[in-house]
Amino acid sequence: MGHSLTLSASYSDRGWRIKSEAIQELELVGFDSKTRFYASPNRHLIWTIYTGLPVQSIVPVRKEYLNSYKGDIIYIDSFSEENEILCPERIRDAARRKGLTLSNKSAEVWSRLLLTHDYRETLRR
Repeated sequence: MGHSLTLSASYSDRGWRIKSEAIQELELVGFDSKTRFYASPNRHLIWTIYTGLPVQSIVPVRKEYLNSYKGDIIYIDSFSEENEILCPERIRDAARRKGLTLSNKSAEVWSRLLLTHDYRETLRR
């Protein structure tokens, strides 16, 4: 399920807030009829419903097609959207327990860095 069984994730609206931010970013990007939208399997359906855009699964698309496509390609990545364990509030609480004070902005930065660490390392390799 993507969550540790020993750590319970309390409900928050963080997942929806992240999706809303992504939708706002898509609206700012601007695109034309040649733009292709992709997402991970099963997530593509969610993004199609949320955005009204024709988001397709990236799985059946060949690398050669992506490399040679003349229009814009937008991949909507939602790998960490549901992870509440590393949310800014929990990071701030953990820092507080260790005697450290983090600002809201610092906790948000650390949250994004920690959530994307494994993903960024994979891309770097």
